[in-house]
Amino acid sequence: EVAGPDDLDGVVAGQGSRLGTGGMASKLSSALLAADAGVPVLLAAATDAGAALSDASVGTVFAPRPDRMSARRFWVRYAAEAAGALTLDAGAVRAVVKQRRSLLPAGVTAVSGRFFGGDVVELRGPDEEMVARGVVAYDAAELATMIGRSTTDLPAELRRPAVHADDLVAV
Repeated sequence: EVAGPDDLDGVVAGQGSRLGTGGMASKLSSALLAADAGVPVLLAAATDAGAALSDASVGTVFAPRPDRMSARRFWVRYAAEAAGALTLDAGAVRAVVKQRRSLLPAGVTAVSGRFFGGDVVELRGPDEEMVARGVVAYDAAELATMIGRSTTDLPAELRRPAVHADDLVAV
């Protein structure tokens, strides 16, 4: 049974063959997406379908999320196209991913892409690996002027988070 993406760490999934559509990586990605949406998934070979439905030892079960993700958070995580990216320092990554805090401009080290307030952006760690996605509160040009600045150093109208915790989804 797969309870979440962490259970697949170290699993190598190949590309599709001339007989199939999509490789194991596509199947795993789809199974995780469905499980995140609250749908239980049983992944098995088509030739084992009958056995998999009657015998718990055949195939791999992907458990649905115990707490169903809201439609908005699901959209941010999976459906929305990212219009840009923010690179974060290690402290901001920890705050956003581990503590589920809002992203403040002080934790942003770089802004890339052309986006506007209300767009979805990728949040990347210092190594440029995506750690979260979220709805940004500022335009790219405006946020670029705020990089690394404490909210107390900003004018009152710019003291809100770059991405509010309610609009963040860790990946």
